[in-house]
Amino acid sequence: MRKNKTFEDVVKNDYYRSYSHFDIRVKLEEVYDYISNPQNVATHSFYPFILDSRPKLKVHTEKPPKDGRFEKTYRPICYAAHLDRCIYQYYSYKLNQDYNNYVKNTLIDKCSKAYRTNLPGKTNIDFAKEVFDFIKGTNKCGIIVGDFKSFFDNLDHKYLKERLKQLLNVTSLPADMYAVYKNITRYSKWNIEDIFKIRKEEDPKLSEDDIRYGRIILNRSQFKNNVNRCVDHNKKNRHTTRLIYKRCFGKYLYDRI
Repeated sequence: MRKNKTFEDVVKNDYYRSYSHFDIRVKLEEVYDYISNPQNVATHSFYPFILDSRPKLKVHTEKPPKDGRFEKTYRPICYAAHLDRCIYQYYSYKLNQDYNNYVKNTLIDKCSKAYRTNLPGKTNIDFAKEVFDFIKGTNKCGIIVGDFKSFFDNLDHKYLKERLKQLLNVTSLPADMYAVYKNITRYSKWNIEDIFKIRKEEDPKLSEDDIRYGRIILNRSQFKNNVNRCVDHNKKNRHTTRLIYKRCFGKYLYDRI
């Protein structure tokens, strides 16, 4: 049975991620003092995400293609640098706690289940049973079934910011929270295919797995010499290559590479 996790539980059970990035691998316990200091986060230099594709199997139940019911498709995935991941994880936990407290005092407490971390011991099966039991006990009700295509890609960022301020009960976001919000909504990304080309130009014998799971995906000089290949998510807030390099190399832990 699941229980409500404290962040100490999260830290205790954290582990090194297998993927390689622009910085070295770290665990939450190693950088907790840094990520829990609001001044550090407010001035933190976030690395570009690495854009990769993860294969997934699509099953056709109606009118399958001629070559079978199964189709292999690819879903784009953006990986955060290791220290950046720890910051996002810490602030995700904090926001979840605020959200849990917020919904307790609203009418959505009983109907909103997504992203809730204060409902221990329950799974989707339990939540589905609650819905079916409600339907059975109701003389008449309406059911809406739907899905949102590319939901997170199409979020209104201004609206999201206003909801964050409402959740935190502030008129403007604190500097550390704004830094996290800004780098989630105005991030830069570097295609891993470009990284493969860069690394193989220097060493053709390297395999893609050697690059994906090595100690670091690009060293300092490789990053500097090729940062112009970095693709920006939002052209209206485009980072110049000089700014990206300047921001990333004033960064905590990078000198340990």
